[in-house]
Amino acid sequence: MKITAEQNEKRIEELRVKMMNAASTYGFSHPLVLYYSEKLDRHHNMLMELDPPAAAAQKSASFQII
Repeated sequence: MKITAEQNEKRIEELRVKMMNAASTYGFSHPLVLYYSEKLDRHHNMLMELDPPAAAAQKSASFQII
């Protein structure tokens, strides 16, 4: 089954939330956080292959000044 750009964007957001929750609980260098980060990178790379304009929009929307 081939994943669509929309499905991949949803998965990216799910992984981002899991990664941030794990980082809040265990710290940024915990293996679980790194695992989610690697999965997030893979899905982002897949999104770039599926739909480059959507990847650019998703990237710009994910950066927030804290």
